[in-house]
Order: sequence, then C-alpha cells, then structure tokens
Amino acid sequence: MKRTITILTLILNLSLYNCSITYNNIMVDEGANTNESSLKLSNNQIVVRLKSNITTARLNHLKDTLHVLDTEVKYCSCGDQSLQLWTIDTRLIKIEEAVSSLKRESESEDDVEGGDRQFTFGLMDLGNYAQENEPGGSNTWVDLSSDAKVNIAVLDTGLDYYRTASEKPYLLNTEGLDNCSDGVSTDNRVSGWNFINDSSDFLDDQGHGTYVTNIITSTLDSINVGYRILPLKVFNNEGRGSYWDIVCAMDYVRWINEKGANINIVNASFGSEMPQRISESHKILGKIIKDMANEVLFITSAGNRALNTDAPDIGHFPSGYEYDNILAIGGHRIEIEKAVLHPHSNYGRFSIDATASYANYSLILDTRDTYVKDKVELAGTSYGTAYITALAAKFHQDNGSPTPIIIKSGLLDKASPSPFLIGKIWNGKYFK
Repeated sequence: MKRTITILTLILNLSLYNCSITYNNIMVDEGANTNESSLKLSNNQIVVRLKSNITTARLNHLKDTLHVLDTEVKYCSCGDQSLQLWTIDTRLIKIEEAVSSLKRESESEDDVEGGDRQFTFGLMDLGNYAQENEPGGSNTWVDLSSDAKVNIAVLDTGLDYYRTASEKPYLLNTEGLDNCSDGVSTDNRVSGWNFINDSSDFLDDQGHGTYVTNIITSTLDSINVGYRILPLKVFNNEGRGSYWDIVCAMDYVRWINEKGANINIVNASFGSEMPQRISESHKILGKIIKDMANEVLFITSAGNRALNTDAPDIGHFPSGYEYDNILAIGGHRIEIEKAVLHPHSNYGRFSIDATASYANYSLILDTRDTYVKDKVELAGTSYGTAYITALAAKFHQDNGSPTPIIIKSGLLDKASPSPFLIGKIWNGKYFK
C-alpha cells in the first residue's frame, strides 16, 4: 500500500511538473531606445476638409490651382467623407506653396478647411514582438451588452486578442453605427477599424497597442469599472503612423458619437517632437478635438526624450495642443518618498498637465499555448498615460458621467503636489 501511494504521488508530481507555466520575460523602456523624433513631413501630400457648401466648380478650381492628382485623392475609410488627402504634382508647384495657397483660400472662402501638411512619425521599436493571433477573430471579444459605464477608444497599433489580461469580452459593439468599408464586406465586423490598411482587421503586429490596452483593462478590472474598448489601428507593424490616419480615426470617433456610440475617452499613447510653428499650422485635428470638448477627454503621452516641450523649436504632437479636453501626461519616479521627474520624461510647465509613474507597469498575458504566458515589464509615458486613462474612467463612472473638462479638473484636484516638479510640470502635480 505504501508503495502504491508513493507511485501515485510521483505520477501526480510529474503531472504537475508537465503542466507548469513557462514565462516569456519581456522588458520595454521607451526612453532607453526610441525613434519618437523621426517626424517626416510629406513632400507632396496635404490633408483638407471640404465643407458642405462647396460647389463642384469651386472644388475643381482648387484642385486645378494646386495641381492635385485626381487619381491619388484618398478618403477616410470610416466616417466623414469630407476629409480628403490630396497628392500634389510637385513638378508644377512646391508643397509649401500649395499649403500656403490653400490656407489663403480657406481664409477668404468659407467652404474649405485646412491644408495641413501630411507627416509620419514612429513609436519605439519593440524588437522581438511576435503576434499570437491570426488575422480576424475579434468578434469573440465583442460585448453585445450595453451596460458599460465608460467607453474608451484606443488609437494605437491595434490589439492582439490572444495576449489579453481580461477574462471577459470587452470590445465596444459598433454594429450599425458607422459606414466603414474595406471594399469587400463588413458583415462580420462589429468593433474597431484598421486605418492603416482600411480594413476591419485591427490585429496588432507591433505590440504597443496590446500593452497599452491591457494596462487600461487590467486596471479597470481591478477597480471594478464597467468599460468597453474600441481599438483603432493607426500605426503599422513598424510602429509608423501618419497625421492622416490619426485625423481619420479621431474624426471617426466624432462621427460614431453622433450616431450614439458614446465614446467618453480617447487614449493616445503616442507622439513626436514638433516645433510649435508646425503644430499650430495643423488645424484639422485640433478642431476635431475641440469640437468634442463636451463629449470626449483626450489623454495623451508627453514623450520620453527628456526635452522641454514648452520650447517653441521643440514642442510635441499631439500633447502640445492647447485645448481644455486634452490631458497631457509626463513621467516621474519616487526618490525618498518624493516624486521627481524621470530622467527620460519630457517636461513642460505649460504643456504637460501632470505625471504618472514612469515605470513599474507589469502584465501577465495569455498566449495560444496554455502553458506559456508573457510576463511584461513596461516603462514609459505611453504606459503611464494608459494608467491615467483608467483613473479617468473610474472618475467618469463614480461621478455620474461628467463632462471631459470636469473629469480633467477633478483628476488634477486629486493629484498630489511635489516641490521637485514645480517649474517642470503644470502646478507640479503627480498621480500616485
């Protein structure tokens, strides 16, 4: 009998050993290796918005004057079709001249907005990130109920559904609320959009969006906040994104809110240095954000280059926009029980509202292998911004769905002051 028990115990121990979890240790520090500064202005493209009163003759006149290549005109694949990306024939006109001309036209005639010069920029390269999921398959994570207290749009690299910290469906159901089209079929698409490829598949093939989203969801799960996430892919597998795709995604949020989607918060954990003279000339995105001042709080990261973004020749996009419904987040660390600016975090007394912890964001994420999980340690203002998005969502739930400006002021009122952040961050405040 004793031998039988010994053998059974050995078999049980071997079984438990064979079923033990293996962890992939992943460490990411945005400030240690970043290409945030790689903003590149387009040599031949401008973003415009046409107003409803523009006539065909007037539109043709503008295109002829600016030498627009009609075959290259692009529309947003979701939302308002008045937004267009024009490609200029630079053999006949310089891009600077085309931008200036269109701005003059928009000032003299009330039928066109913008002439914002297209640009691209990059996120940090996450190196060895490999997507777990295959294209498609998001519908199993869509929550068809309508009892969420807060809805959050995440503009990023998309979402890898297998790498999730949540155990329940959490994607926002947008069926019947939009006009998105990939030219094939949208019958099976009920949440999210890929603005890079103009398709319904927002699978993350870079990693950043998956990490950001999971910080938001895991924090909300831990503090008992009902939520839905709308993943909007605006960066490709190399972490490159464009002003055009961000404009389309933000306008899509505005569009579906008009149809009843009720997006309350946009998380924008991205950015790039941009001199103020350039950011101030890009009016279209700013107007979209401003137009949603009573509906959507736009929470954005301040960057990880240890730069003073108050400086006119540096600046930062999009955290540098001066609108009441933008909350710009820098990064701090704790030294002797006091918050000090993290050495990698950007700073700005007027351009950054507060700081969150720069580091110490940990995730345990599933993979397709039951016995393998990702153990991820994250550092950077992107991830601090995601954490603050979760705090904003809780404030929204606990205070009867207040306006974005009340959420922002309420959060900042609760933030703690640090004498070591005075002169670096607005009012020297940080979130614990």
